Amino acid sequence: MIASALGAMLTVAVVVQGCVPTPEPTPTRVVSTSKTTTTSTTTTAPKPTTTTTAPKPTTTTTTTTTTTTTVPSPATTVPDIGVDPDATMGTLGISPGAELLSLSDSALGPRLDEIAAAGARWVRVDLPWPAVQATRTTWNWTNQDRVLAAVAAHDLRALVVIGYKPSWAVTSSGALDTAAFGTFASRASIRYRDLVDGWEIWNEPNLAGAWGGAADPVAYSRALQAAHASIDVGDPESPVLTGGLAPATNGNGNIAPVDFLRGVYNAGAGNSFDAVGMHPYGYPALPDDSSTSSWNTWYRLADVRSLMDGRGDQDKLVWLTEFGAPTGTANGAVSETRQADIVESGIRLWQEMDRSGPLFMYSMRDRGTDPAEREENFGLRRHNGSAKPVLERFSAGAHALDN
Repeated sequence: MIASALGAMLTVAVVVQGCVPTPEPTPTRVVSTSKTTTTSTTTTAPKPTTTTTAPKPTTTTTTTTTTTTTVPSPATTVPDIGVDPDATMGTLGISPGAELLSLSDSALGPRLDEIAAAGARWVRVDLPWPAVQATRTTWNWTNQDRVLAAVAAHDLRALVVIGYKPSWAVTSSGALDTAAFGTFASRASIRYRDLVDGWEIWNEPNLAGAWGGAADPVAYSRALQAAHASIDVGDPESPVLTGGLAPATNGNGNIAPVDFLRGVYNAGAGNSFDAVGMHPYGYPALPDDSSTSSWNTWYRLADVRSLMDGRGDQDKLVWLTEFGAPTGTANGAVSETRQADIVESGIRLWQEMDRSGPLFMYSMRDRGTDPAEREENFGLRRHNGSAKPVLERFSAGAHALDN
């Protein structure tokens, strides 16, 4: 979604301003039990070729005054399913946007409690590059340490979205320093390999606002290749996804999702992802409304699958890393009842999909109270925490999958 991409850029700008980074000469690993099992012997499985695995970022304010420290291991154990495609396919998640990074410790735990109580098994978490590495030589992981440790402690699996461009990593010609991005991905994957179960490279890179300039599948492919090579070493058990592709038509710096993915293949990056991310929004229509097939992004999922199969990627899954609908009075917004119908229909159709990864709902709570602001009203709960009708539908779908 366009609004998602614009929100992402705002998030990066604000978080960077509040960052007080500290030098990190060598990668540090945050130790956790989140990727261990309770068996008496431990074996390491190779990263699968058949994988399973943007937030709708919100404007956040983060002030950090401490140096980076190692977060203690959570007491709970989150099973690693990165090597088990069958276990991952039938699971639901929440994509709360960058909100988690802005919450205080006293608010973060209750918000994750809400997510777990809804029946979600995954959380999609932002890891903005500029927030961690504000300059080429300084690093600050404090806020990300805190959030990812809390996610693991709530028995939730983390899909981490890395991306966004710090100003120092963009050349005078506008090109991204992909070597520096690869270094960032390497440090992140080493540090969080015990806390993360999947890595998504960028959010909605087919939109100009999210990419930070006209969408460019060739330039994105270089970043994807650098990140995948680094993560394959730093966290080989977790799948790497393409950035979730947003609804778009070609023009104004944006590229339609199928065309963008085709460009990634044509750029030679087909071996640099383990699954494809998609954001199949189609509101105000139901996802299976055939009268809207010309523009409803849910109908592009079949086109994406066909493209992947034609390029030899029959074994790779399509993850739906954002889905939902806004309530309110904004253009395209729907009633709360209609929102519930859209989500219920989406969960049903997703369960019928061939070779699909997890489905993430955007988002847990409305981020505001203005019904005319579309981005404020995607939540399963209202801003005050009260439940919308959609929460019951989502939870029913989630708990049915557990039985």
